[in-house]
Amino acid sequence: MAQGSAPSGASAMRAEAVGDWEAAGAQFFSRELLYDMQWRDADLETKRVAAAPFGGPIATLRDERAVVPVRGAGPARPVVRLFSAAGAEAGSFLWERGRLAGWGWSDAQELVIVEPSGKVQFYSPQGVRLPKELSFGPEVQSEGVAATHVWGDGVVVLSAATGQLWAAVGLAEPRAARLAPVPGLTAGAPPPPPPAAAMGGGAAARPGSSGGGAAGGAAAAAVSAVTDAHLAVIRPEQSLSRCLEVLVACGGRVWSVDEGAATEAALPPGAGGAAALAVAPGGGFVAAFCGDGRLRVFSSDFSRVISEFDTASAVPPIDLAWCGVDAVAMRWEGLLLLAGPYGDWLRMPASGPMVLVPEVDGLRAITEATHVLLRRVAEPLLQVYRPGSTAPAAALWDARDLWDAASARADRLLRELGTAGIGEAVRACIEAAGLDLSPPRQRALLRAAAFGRPFAGPNFPPLALRGAARVLRVLNAVRDPAVGVPLTAAQLEALTLPVLVSRLVSLRHHLLAYRIAEMLGEGRETVAAHWACAKISASPSVPDAALRDALLARLRGVPGAHYAPIAAHAQARARGAPFLSLSAAVLGLEPDLLHTIYSTQGLAAEASELTFHQALRAFEEVASGAEAGPAAPPAGGAGARPDAAAAARLASGLERAAAEGRREGGLVARAAGEFGALVKEQMRLERETGHSLFVGLSLSDTLRTALRLGHAREAAAVRRQFAVPEPRWQWIKLQSLVEARDWEALDVWAAEKIKGPLMGWDAVLGAAQRGGAPREYQSRLIGRMPDSAKKAEAFAAIDCAKEAAEVAARIRDNDLFARIQAAVAPGSAAGLAIAGVRERFASLR
Repeated sequence: MAQGSAPSGASAMRAEAVGDWEAAGAQFFSRELLYDMQWRDADLETKRVAAAPFGGPIATLRDERAVVPVRGAGPARPVVRLFSAAGAEAGSFLWERGRLAGWGWSDAQELVIVEPSGKVQFYSPQGVRLPKELSFGPEVQSEGVAATHVWGDGVVVLSAATGQLWAAVGLAEPRAARLAPVPGLTAGAPPPPPPAAAMGGGAAARPGSSGGGAAGGAAAAAVSAVTDAHLAVIRPEQSLSRCLEVLVACGGRVWSVDEGAATEAALPPGAGGAAALAVAPGGGFVAAFCGDGRLRVFSSDFSRVISEFDTASAVPPIDLAWCGVDAVAMRWEGLLLLAGPYGDWLRMPASGPMVLVPEVDGLRAITEATHVLLRRVAEPLLQVYRPGSTAPAAALWDARDLWDAASARADRLLRELGTAGIGEAVRACIEAAGLDLSPPRQRALLRAAAFGRPFAGPNFPPLALRGAARVLRVLNAVRDPAVGVPLTAAQLEALTLPVLVSRLVSLRHHLLAYRIAEMLGEGRETVAAHWACAKISASPSVPDAALRDALLARLRGVPGAHYAPIAAHAQARARGAPFLSLSAAVLGLEPDLLHTIYSTQGLAAEASELTFHQALRAFEEVASGAEAGPAAPPAGGAGARPDAAAAARLASGLERAAAEGRREGGLVARAAGEFGALVKEQMRLERETGHSLFVGLSLSDTLRTALRLGHAREAAAVRRQFAVPEPRWQWIKLQSLVEARDWEALDVWAAEKIKGPLMGWDAVLGAAQRGGAPREYQSRLIGRMPDSAKKAEAFAAIDCAKEAAEVAARIRDNDLFARIQAAVAPGSAAGLAIAGVRERFASLR
């Protein structure tokens, strides 16, 4: 602790934080409760469990290998149950295809199930079967699968009879490939060289490992090797060769296998093979529990032994998993052992069944009652919380606590730290807040950082505190048990926010996903489209017109919303016509949407001239950048641009299709006419501006491109011709100015909006901030906002404390004024300015 005794609040929080720490040599590991599990009758003892990394969902299925007492009339039917990481049930489905050869979760949060025949099926987190499959071919189907390994972007299987390895990399479009034969394992492969005498016998079989299918047509030694094989994977992006590397432990040896060759890993003499393998996050290290009872950590190419730990156990662990990259966890019945890199170890009780889930910064342990996170205590947390710490971060936290208690010792602590020490302390407090899982301690750490920020010097990043607060808001929101995604800051950094948004969408937390996408400034239209499709599926009893109006009310406020996938989904659900009409009326310039409309109208093609169907096909080719003609298939490549003749034919064909005025397709004909007019305008723009950039763009992109190139008058003419509404026009103008980073023009444009922009000042400011607008221009934009608490908070967020205080004083919000004043040091320039503001407004009352 820093000099002098801190108030009881800081001491209590320190004691609470270190209460979950346990020492392993010079390091500390924490055991933090994430959730008390919500599920009932989980009975993990008789279940197979697959838990996704990054706080993803959990799948359970009755283990056909376990002895289960039968109650009632007969055995229960096998049901796959799906849960969030907090144990809230998300879905289920009946599994009637026999035993599982293996399963796991993909990076896209799809449940990947491998059947004994080698067929692979995919399910959503709600248990809906997805329309894609993978098969490893007739060879695997006839032999069966002995062992599998599923990872985020692929599947590896080992055939039962011949011991042949197969892999599929890229689950978005999976394709099976044969890997190199493994000597002594794959039938027909050359025999391996004889092992050194010191290496001794083969590896012991790992209890509970996947595999164990029947073998036939192979030698007894090969059969034994296949049934005892253990698989691990170094992902292509993590391997030195940038190719998939499969690690196979069998017959007292370890092999590294890819499509080209199988290379034997050099184990130390007397190791006795490997009974279990685990690859570290990042792929830099491989942990192996060897036949001699020692845990060894190798470099990924097995050229070096990084560390070695004697477990004094001849029985392999039930589970072997990494705890970040800081320790390796081994679980036996009733025992969890963490082994560190320097021979340090930590013993923890592990009563009852437990599932270990490795993460980039720790290890999650799931039991029937609780879900906990094990991880090494990071240095910023040690600096703040460790008893007796004299680090600058601990002193700053104490100083803030002393200031709240109106103690003069706070000033003394700050003076002792100095500018450099305060800057270091502020950084450490911000980092510690991101690492801590307790919201009260997070707030205390951020308050300490805000207290020291004015004294940290001019070179301290001005938006560091604000960025940390935004990330913490996201993390605390997704950790809520109602959402059940227990991410840490390190995991979020590895996952990225856009991926988190897509995962929340797949989990159907649309509102939270939309708010995060809104903060990012991208992806809102995708979230909205997925929400609309889910709403259509979940509302079979709602009348079409009512559902259409409800969707429209929400989607109108989403800039750039995509209506084509919503219309296609509605059509697939036999609810197409009202939604197609809605879509065409709101956004009549989506080529995919026009194709969907056409497919539902029953329009007949005419072979004698360019029909509407051909016109739509031509437009699709133009929009994708390929050359198209009225009567011939596209000849250009995917990256080719249409020439003037092709564009002219397209415009002419669309106009003729519109002029036909088919009685079933009046809406379609009208849309075709608009397309034809747009293509003609785009051709005119290209001639007048000399830029071949317009043909094939949507109306919004045409306007935005013209504005970015400085052709404002031409853009205004196109806007008038197509009657673009004022709100949409303002939004396009704003986007073009931000993309061009023309902040002076943006300031002039904002000054013209005396009544404020139609999309609201918050949207304008958010767009400018996402585009990296300098603080000066942000301040000007905020200054044009009407006085409100939001305006004051916006000033405070960019370190304009005096302006924020003036707004708070004008709106007479004393609580807000006090918060702004408390965030700066009293003796600083900002503190003195705020004190002057208080005096000035007090004299006017």
